[in-house]
Amino acid sequence: MMFEVTTLYNIMAKNTNLTGQPVICQLLSFLPRQIVGDCVSDHQSDRYYKTMTTWKQLVFMGYGVVTKCYSLNSLCKNLLFLEDRLTYLGINKLPAVSTLSDANMNRDSGVFASIYRQLYKHYKDVLNPVECSFLTDDKIPVKL
Repeated sequence: MMFEVTTLYNIMAKNTNLTGQPVICQLLSFLPRQIVGDCVSDHQSDRYYKTMTTWKQLVFMGYGVVTKCYSLNSLCKNLLFLEDRLTYLGINKLPAVSTLSDANMNRDSGVFASIYRQLYKHYKDVLNPVECSFLTDDKIPVKL
């Protein structure tokens, strides 16, 4: 009986490596910075930007997706809650709404498509296909 309790305790032990970090930092820890850096240099997407780098824009917009922000104004207000916790990601200053808006309008979206493709190549061996039978007939499931 004692062996079962000890085994259950060891299985349920929490990993404390990511304690205290916001969820966005934990999610972005799966995104190798080398992939982003390579795509940025290929597309030269940081060429005309002084402060709003592609990495920062990716972090801010990713946070907007995770927190379900539907406007840049609400996104920038929500980012105020994380102001001092984003230094882990290399972000020391939060953007103005106009700066983020300009970056979204002017930066080529091809760099983000390239980041996505590189991420897929990086993780394709560990990703399992998802059955999407609800999109087609019941007889022919589609695997993505």
